[in-house]
Amino acid sequence: MAKMRCEPSAELEERYPGRRPARPSAWMTDSTRHTILVEAPLGDATRPMDDAQPRGKFLAQAGPVIGIDQAEYAADLVMTPQMPLSTVQLLQASPKRDFSIGICLSR
Repeated sequence: MAKMRCEPSAELEERYPGRRPARPSAWMTDSTRHTILVEAPLGDATRPMDDAQPRGKFLAQAGPVIGIDQAEYAADLVMTPQMPLSTVQLLQASPKRDFSIGICLSR
């Protein structure tokens, strides 16, 4: 994923908003190209995720950045039915990492 680019497709955009298709392509090091048409992305109403898939997706994305233990802890906090947490509460609840929260103002 070092090099990615997105190009709009008039053909696929005509299907929106009823559908959200995509046509990803991958170029191999030997210059061969593999392309597929995805009519509906995973998570779409026509292809819903089961209960475990959002957690797995979150862990796959967050684990390499904040560590798998921290990612699992955050997933447990967010995905456990309870009183809603604010972002500040979520960050402050972490026992394994010191988070500081700052506000950036532009002039």
